Amino acid sequence: MPVHHPPPDRRDFTIAIICALRIESDAILAMFDDIWEYTYRKEANDPNTYTVGRIGIHNVVLTHLPGIGKTCAASAAASLRSSFHGIRLGLLVGVCGGVPIHVDDEKSEILLGDLIISTGIVQYDFGRQFPNRIARKESKNDSLSRPSTEIRSFLQKIGGLYGRDKLHVGTRLYLTELRKKRGFERLEYPGESEDKLYESEYRHKHQDSGVCPICARCESIHDDTCDEALVLSCSQLKCDETRLVARERLIRGDVQERTQIHFGDVASGDLVIKSAYHRDMISQKEKVIAFEMEAAGVWEHFPTVVIKGVCDYADSHKNKIWQGYAAAVAAACMKAFLGEWIAGDEPQQVERDPGQHTISKPFSGMLSEFQFPSWYSFLPFFTLQPNPSLRSSQLQRWSLLIQSWCRHHQMYGLSVIEALDTPLFHNSTLRRGLTLNDAREIIDWMVEGKEGKTAEWIDGENKTMAWIWWMGTARFNGPKKIGP
Repeated sequence: MPVHHPPPDRRDFTIAIICALRIESDAILAMFDDIWEYTYRKEANDPNTYTVGRIGIHNVVLTHLPGIGKTCAASAAASLRSSFHGIRLGLLVGVCGGVPIHVDDEKSEILLGDLIISTGIVQYDFGRQFPNRIARKESKNDSLSRPSTEIRSFLQKIGGLYGRDKLHVGTRLYLTELRKKRGFERLEYPGESEDKLYESEYRHKHQDSGVCPICARCESIHDDTCDEALVLSCSQLKCDETRLVARERLIRGDVQERTQIHFGDVASGDLVIKSAYHRDMISQKEKVIAFEMEAAGVWEHFPTVVIKGVCDYADSHKNKIWQGYAAAVAAACMKAFLGEWIAGDEPQQVERDPGQHTISKPFSGMLSEFQFPSWYSFLPFFTLQPNPSLRSSQLQRWSLLIQSWCRHHQMYGLSVIEALDTPLFHNSTLRRGLTLNDAREIIDWMVEGKEGKTAEWIDGENKTMAWIWWMGTARFNGPKKIGP
């Protein structure tokens, strides 16, 4: 089984995941194969909170939004971009409201628990308010651009029969694995009896005319209901189930095993849609299949795809029964999606410093932002002059460079030289031939100038420990050469 190590730099993170609700981020974090806490900093003015780690072969950063809506998402995306320059794909993952009938195929029903993958975003609430309607701005300068060529071609691939089948299989697999994890043991499909779609004109109100005079006068889409009806359930209001719309997929009774993935445009805006009338009006005009609230804010910061589970029908009868399951299905689909996404190679760049040797690829992307402490010589690569000054931030960055050098030469004797009891380092990961006390001593001489004990740090299998000892003594005695 391959060993995966944290990348040496924030620019090595290529996938950004953004979600607004805790129920969404919990499911996403459960899909991480590795979580690397406290390893990376962020830009000084970046207010975001991140979780970084690995999903499959991808280095991923999860952004925890402080709230819902386009403005919040746009601000977070801009800050994310400033701290993580290498992001090539953004995923909006979570829950959404679904349009019951796919606008491009009247035979394609969208049920609760189904999955939505965006092919485009429509910012439906950006326009001009006239006395009788809102006219959306549709000029080239006012509309969101279409997805990038890379995303369009990828969606073309996974939207086909073969690609869609692979997504289905992967989603079911990861959903099954999720149920084995702490906090998700009771995750269950809510059941077909909880999937209720009422006729569009049937209002969510007190159905007994003797209970509430306001609701009793509510006969059309423009009439008011009482405030209490807005928070009560259908069973409490005694909504008439004879007004439910028959769904062919529910009648067949195999919905749980046939969760469908729907591709189409998604409506994004700052409104929580709880009106079947407006849902149908917007979906018919804009040809959208779902409603959500963050994608329009993120869209123009980096290439973006929405992957969301349908938790309601965007009508007045909506509730939160399906939120947990929809968020879990979306997270599982996200992992299956990333399993098919192929990351592009970074350009092979060679940087040269006058009078010095060529710098190898693990360091080439980092030197532009990191001022090397310059106290020793990397033996085959380049020579730097001693410099006794070293700030804590430099030391933390330099620790990542050590890891990168060791990985590049397949020297894993020391994976991370981090001590648990120092503010400079966190999350100690010690490999063969090195104890925690040894690591503390290494930190001591790196910070305070103490020399190490050579014999105790050589593991006999490679030169990693000897190299680290030499690195320390070179700080005071000048560069030395070891090895051939």
